[in-house]
Amino acid sequence: MIHSDLICYEYDDHANLDVDDIKECIAAQEDTIGDRLVYRLQISGKQTTMTNEGRKYLEKHGLDVKKEAYIIKSLAHKMIYNLFLKMRRTNYPTKTFDHIDKASDWLKG
Repeated sequence: MIHSDLICYEYDDHANLDVDDIKECIAAQEDTIGDRLVYRLQISGKQTTMTNEGRKYLEKHGLDVKKEAYIIKSLAHKMIYNLFLKMRRTNYPTKTFDHIDKASDWLKG
């Protein structure tokens, strides 16, 4: 989903994102918005995970954005993801949220 300067990815419950999934997301973003910087909202399903290979690929090839917000429904996954964020170096602010409204407000602010 795209709204002028916002791109949103929503993942199915129990999705296990691998390198091919990450490549598909990157290609879709490049095809849709080119090299323009936008805000990115990622909404994980219940029990959504990413393979180690997918994480490594994302760290190397992920596209920069203005800000990135993640909606993570599971407290355990949020704790793991926040640890991942501390290790992952980005050139933009990134934060996790429980609700889309709070994430949208943060992205706009």
